[in-house]
Amino acid sequence: MDPFTEKLLERTRARRENLQRKMAERPTAAARSMTHAKRAREPLSEASNQQPLPGSEEKSCTKPSPSKKRCS
Repeated sequence: MDPFTEKLLERTRARRENLQRKMAERPTAAARSMTHAKRAREPLSEASNQQPLPGSEEKSCTKPSPSKKRCS
């Protein structure tokens, strides 16, 4: 086997051992899920039902971008 392939195999073996060592140190999946509780997911509401937030009105530019099409 050529030296390059030997180095590659050695690096792969070392990386795999390092990963296995890290995985052994991590808490189990059940313990992790308790510590990192996620917020309950909610479905997106329809865009027509949402009220715009105050101060979020679109500001009209005096000079629109030439790449944007003008709406009538």
